[in-house]
Amino acid sequence: MPDIPLPEDLSTYIRNMESRLRALETAPRAQDTQQPWSSNFVDVSQTTSSTTYTNLATVGPTVTMNTTNTRSVLVTASVYIESPTNTTGDVGLYVDNVLFADVLANGNSGPAYLGVSLTNVRAIINDPALSPGPHTFQLRYRSTGSPVDFGARFLMIQPF
Repeated sequence: MPDIPLPEDLSTYIRNMESRLRALETAPRAQDTQQPWSSNFVDVSQTTSSTTYTNLATVGPTVTMNTTNTRSVLVTASVYIESPTNTTGDVGLYVDNVLFADVLANGNSGPAYLGVSLTNVRAIINDPALSPGPHTFQLRYRSTGSPVDFGARFLMIQPF
């Protein structure tokens, strides 16, 4: 059976409860000032023949996002890649200017140009490179030698 205050203690009990409620009403509240995700879209088709990852004339997309103590993010990358016969176009994810992963690739063994929209969603979980704080994520591009076009470039980062 719960403790019920005696009548002589009831007024003290109520006063204490009122002061606790007032303290809760006036306590500062944490504000969620960070958007849960950030994205960038570059709607320019540009070409590279570079066999190493490089920025295109219009860099990006680039997203700067704060990571949390979990050191985990969800990466969504999407690019339209158009390549000639026997040529591959690759997209690399860079974090703080360091190659993190190959995220997209198309290979063309056909008789003409092949155009394809590719999307990859990748969870990066508890990675030491993603210490809590701001990090810059960027897509860069390469070819196996012949000119490859990259367009409709999209990158979204969501910490979790």
